[in-house]
Amino acid sequence: MPATPPAELRVQRWRADLAFLAKELPARHKNLFFHLPREEFEAAVEELDEAVARRSDDELVVEFMRLVASAGDGHTSVQPGRGPVAWTRLPIRLRKFSDGLRVVAIARGREAALGAEVSAVGGVPIDEAWRRVASIVAHENESALAAFAPGDFEVPFLLHGLGLAPDGAHASFKVRDDAGKESDLDLDTTPSPNTALGLVTAQTKEKTPLWQSHPDATYWFEWIESSKLLYLQFNSCRNDAAKPFAELCAELFAAADAHEVERFVVDVRRNGGGDSTVIAPLFQGLGARRKLRAKGHLFVAIGPATFSSAMMNALQMRAGYGALLVGEPTGGKPNAYGEVKSFELPHSKLLVQYSTKYFDQVPGDPPSVEPDLVAPLSWAHWSTGRDPVLEAVLARELPAK
Repeated sequence: MPATPPAELRVQRWRADLAFLAKELPARHKNLFFHLPREEFEAAVEELDEAVARRSDDELVVEFMRLVASAGDGHTSVQPGRGPVAWTRLPIRLRKFSDGLRVVAIARGREAALGAEVSAVGGVPIDEAWRRVASIVAHENESALAAFAPGDFEVPFLLHGLGLAPDGAHASFKVRDDAGKESDLDLDTTPSPNTALGLVTAQTKEKTPLWQSHPDATYWFEWIESSKLLYLQFNSCRNDAAKPFAELCAELFAAADAHEVERFVVDVRRNGGGDSTVIAPLFQGLGARRKLRAKGHLFVAIGPATFSSAMMNALQMRAGYGALLVGEPTGGKPNAYGEVKSFELPHSKLLVQYSTKYFDQVPGDPPSVEPDLVAPLSWAHWSTGRDPVLEAVLARELPAK
């Protein structure tokens, strides 16, 4: 029997992956069609199957991501997995602020672009480029897009698949500085493949705010004597093997008992979730210390990257301990699907994550958990090392004793 030509074999494998996805995702998800009608999903699968031979690998990965993201479940998405497609990042880091998509880090030698606002990608105006990227990001609200879409602008093969780059290794950005001057950035993956090494950031040691001072820590705390503020950053709902969360909480509450704490801030702005029960030692300590949880003394910092179990923990602290939520709306939706499992597509090895449980936590159907005190993060805050959340917390008058 003659061997199957490579081009034909490639098409067969992508179609087999699509068929596997179309069968397994509805069967495994708790309720895949809660937002997207089954008929639309099946029509999209049929249309993509017919188009496989005319699509590049980059375009097909993007189409798989768009298909799964259309379910409207922030926990149900396509991830890199073990496949042959290299999810290599460009030597640029972007962040969405309240006043635009900005360059927060870039390759050495291109420092003039730091802080510039992105106005176009691959010659496409940013509003349209953002719409295209948003179509492949699993999200439930606009806050989630603000948190997660910028990272996809840094992956050239995704930009290529979206018609925003000439190939899977190069991309161009038009950026505008605060004086209104525009310039072009042509980047490729050669200088620093899949790593931040060699990048220059817009922040210096003097300009790094407290909440970004330990970027790799799972959790940490600090007592700030000058403002009598106890600050805990809880970055992941998991136990660090080097120091379980219960151990850190023992140190935290020892510090709380040794000082006259006026404000206690629990910061989950960088927490994307995990195991919602890991926080239990914190709740136990709060339950035993009436003063720490007294009205107007306990605050929880939230933002677009607050998701899943971290969002649930923020709600628990507001409902059970009277905490005031400060910051920006969460990237997670309070009533939503979660409890993630995954499966691998047989040929591309793309990883498909899906939800197995529905969480009903608040009345109605709000798109996000809204803060009690609104404190949006702007480029001006970031570039000068200011933290709008701590500013809001410290500006709030303490309750009369």
